[in-house]
Amino acid sequence: MVKNISNKKLTWILAIVFVAISVFPLFTNLGTLLLRTWDESRYAANSYEMYESGNYLVTTFDYEPDYLSSKPPFVNWLQVVCFHLFGVNEFAVRFPSALAVLCLGVVLILFGGKIQKPWVGFFAALIATTCRGIAGYHAGRGGDYDAMLTLFVTTYTLSFFLYFIEKKSKYILLFFIFLSLATLTKGIQALIPIPFILGWLIYKKEFVRVLKSRFTYIGMGIFLLLIGGYYLGREMMDKGYLLEMYKCEIGGRFNGVIDGHKHPFDFFFKYLYSEHFKYYIWFLPFAFVFNWFIKNKTLRSLSWFSFFFAAFYLLVISLSETKLPWYNILALPFLSIIIGIAFGQIHLWFLHRKHIILKILPFVLMIIVFSSPYKEQIKQNYKPVEFKDYLPYYNRYYVMKDIAHDKIKIDSIVYISAVNQWQYDNDQEVLFYTYYIKTHNKHASIREFQWIKVNDYVQINEDFTFEALKQKYEFDIVYQSMNNKIVHITGLKAKEIETESL
Repeated sequence: MVKNISNKKLTWILAIVFVAISVFPLFTNLGTLLLRTWDESRYAANSYEMYESGNYLVTTFDYEPDYLSSKPPFVNWLQVVCFHLFGVNEFAVRFPSALAVLCLGVVLILFGGKIQKPWVGFFAALIATTCRGIAGYHAGRGGDYDAMLTLFVTTYTLSFFLYFIEKKSKYILLFFIFLSLATLTKGIQALIPIPFILGWLIYKKEFVRVLKSRFTYIGMGIFLLLIGGYYLGREMMDKGYLLEMYKCEIGGRFNGVIDGHKHPFDFFFKYLYSEHFKYYIWFLPFAFVFNWFIKNKTLRSLSWFSFFFAAFYLLVISLSETKLPWYNILALPFLSIIIGIAFGQIHLWFLHRKHIILKILPFVLMIIVFSSPYKEQIKQNYKPVEFKDYLPYYNRYYVMKDIAHDKIKIDSIVYISAVNQWQYDNDQEVLFYTYYIKTHNKHASIREFQWIKVNDYVQINEDFTFEALKQKYEFDIVYQSMNNKIVHITGLKAKEIETESL
């Protein structure tokens, strides 16, 4: 039966099967949990302002150029498209990331088909898209840039590898196209693998050949046109952007510590073991050794290529001063490929046995290996629940959504941005949810504490803000949920009236 199915047909069958079993866990209830603090919520606010203003070149926060988010806006563009398709909501913010993970799996399967080993691609796809690092927080289930970056970096790197196999110049062109898209997604981070790729070119004695290809210069032209066009265009519209981008992306993160994210050298390796790749990490040593003895030269070369890519990338980010857990995501597809090679070859060996039990056995083993991560993915995504410790904090945004949907009857609400310069009542995701309220034809604004006025309805989230409010204003509490309160300011305290009269 196996011999009667062509490689191309099997590749597309496996791709369809993969999509069929992956759509539900990747997309179900994608918009249930509220946007996470920091990156996701900030990007969502950037995208809404782009959607509302029509300014697609300069990302803004509160309609001012955003230098804390200095990366190119490819994902923001996709989120704007999703706002038009699905409305302004969490699902629209996260849809591009979930789609990127689905596409990553398909790319791995199609790559397997190109090297005549679709089962290798299929297993690599299952591993990559069910590991927590790619399918979970800050990646496939978040409105961040990392899932899309992983898709494009994996695609341009595998295009590069295919060039060595087939010696076709079209792969050089594909390499530059996806390199351009990766750079438009997350700027400098997309270029980290380039020294490794140049080193592999030299090692394989292909550097001169590639240098002579006209497709290399066509590809470089595309890259310079797209990337140079964006950065120069943004600098022309937003003077000083390039300097701020350099401070944030190169000088800040690699040579300095951002927001206290300093960790030891082995931080990313421990995270692979404990969280991002925990279901599959135990297979990795076995698979790597197994692949040494495979007769197929392409698969052996791919195993070494994937190993050195992952090792190089993890070394670079481990040397960086700023370390965040999701930085290691780019290594995960290549670790998945190493295991996928071993799984694919073992699977084929069983399929080619004559005894029916041996033919069935690899599918039984497949279910055993992938059932736990797949079931966990279903469990977490089908009914996503806010972590108990986080609920008091994120409850403020459930209140904001209740205001938007008339579950709390208030037509105009004020949010406090600061009691003083060190004490913040709301983090940055408040801005997106004020926009969310406005899209439901209600009024919401953010003000500093001293600009609160009598008759304002103010949402209070922090105890120190509430204490400061009691010192200055008379008010009635009109709604309370956990630590969140909505108060109606009815007047100033007597001492505040005397101070103002002076």
